[in-house]
Amino acid sequence: MGFEKQLPHERDDEASVALLTEEPVQDQRSSRSRIRPVVRGLLTLLACLLYTAAIVAVCEWRNSSFSFAQRESLVVPNLLKDSIRYVPLTYGDTDVMTHPLFGEPTEELENNWHELLQYSDVRVPKEEMRRLGREYQGVQFPDGDYYGMVTAHHDLHCLMRFHHHFYLDHYFPNITEEERVLEARHSVHCLDRIKKSIMCLPDTTLTTMRWLDFTPLPSANWSTPRSCMDWSLIDGWAKKNWVNVRAENMMVHPTFGPVAHNTNGTNRIGVASRPHGDHMR
Repeated sequence: MGFEKQLPHERDDEASVALLTEEPVQDQRSSRSRIRPVVRGLLTLLACLLYTAAIVAVCEWRNSSFSFAQRESLVVPNLLKDSIRYVPLTYGDTDVMTHPLFGEPTEELENNWHELLQYSDVRVPKEEMRRLGREYQGVQFPDGDYYGMVTAHHDLHCLMRFHHHFYLDHYFPNITEEERVLEARHSVHCLDRIKKSIMCLPDTTLTTMRWLDFTPLPSANWSTPRSCMDWSLIDGWAKKNWVNVRAENMMVHPTFGPVAHNTNGTNRIGVASRPHGDHMR
């Protein structure tokens, strides 16, 4: 009987012990619950900082002069690397009837071409020719530098000559059959050069299509903004490094002597007449 009377007390003691052993567990849980929000806050703050840093880095990369074109130029070093900068441009539709460069030959049109190409001939430092390993095959000036041209200017020259191809009787009066063959060869050369330039630096702008009210066919919408090199900087570099190659004795062929600019070297078409079609200009 006495033993039975003591059982409730024993259960109370056991319950008390159980409660005593649970108190530290609850303290641990409560401390963990207090720490977790702090950890979450720190992680959130860190994520925000990393995200902000990434945005700033991208913006600085986009706005800096060290653009994609300059990174590309590091693959093949380029004298114009400091003149390469991208700008946003939007080209609208062109009025083909009044185009300043591709219409009927006029004095104004010729002046426009001259203004566009007037700085095509540039001076290449001998150090650059040495880096390229081309001293032995370069056209050297009396002062030791070499004759060169920005390839974009050459491509524009090719467009001009291809425009001439549509008006042969105007630009080459009394053209002979042999000259027609040379001119056709020159045009193929120019088309090939332009094709290679387009594929070398392709314009990846997506051109969308649209409906017009005067034709059932879809038409290209040319008003898409695109990233373009700042042409004024490229042309400015050429102007700064321009050289008058038509000055007397500026270019002297090792075999034929001084270049006769009034005859374009060999013929008025400007293409060497050898069978493999070496291109002079």
